[in-house]
Amino acid sequence: MNKTIANYIKKNFLEIAIISVVTFVALILRLLLLKNYGDLWLDELYSWYFASQKTIFETVFELLKQDLHMPLYFIILHFWLRIFGNSDISMHLCTMALTIPLVPLSFYVVKKIFNKSAAYFSILALTINAFCIYYSIEVRFYGLVVVLALLSAFFFVKMLENFEKKYITGFIISHGLLLYTFSITPILTFCYGLVGG
Repeated sequence: MNKTIANYIKKNFLEIAIISVVTFVALILRLLLLKNYGDLWLDELYSWYFASQKTIFETVFELLKQDLHMPLYFIILHFWLRIFGNSDISMHLCTMALTIPLVPLSFYVVKKIFNKSAAYFSILALTINAFCIYYSIEVRFYGLVVVLALLSAFFFVKMLENFEKKYITGFIISHGLLLYTFSITPILTFCYGLVGG
């Protein structure tokens, strides 16, 4: 396995170097926004409230009682707060940790489905787009939704091309996590059913 990874790195060194640099730039831009972000706004305070319950069961119970959102992001944030504290910066960093992998991930997904030129364009757009930068640190679940939706769509496309176990498993996991992150995911599930049916 190590030999396979070493061979891949050697063969694709320039590509990996470019992706690493772009991901680093994306990280810097998000940290700059974080430095100048200001106070949490109302929805972010709701995220803090739900995640700061004593147990994950209380977090889920409060969500069911007061909101219509699915619990995965709030459960992750709950454990993050236990480990790193409940400061504003800590909560922003939680979302950033969940979303910064979107840059390299989008490169490989777009490259597999389309081509390398489209992949480079996608990571450039994700890196410098103000909308993407903002939602990658906001203390809400939207950034995680994009990561999981990208994975879900990728595995769905690959499953249509080749109904292999690895793609089926990837789809079940990524789409299952998406269902537990965003309450309107069943609409996407229905669309998948129309396309694949």
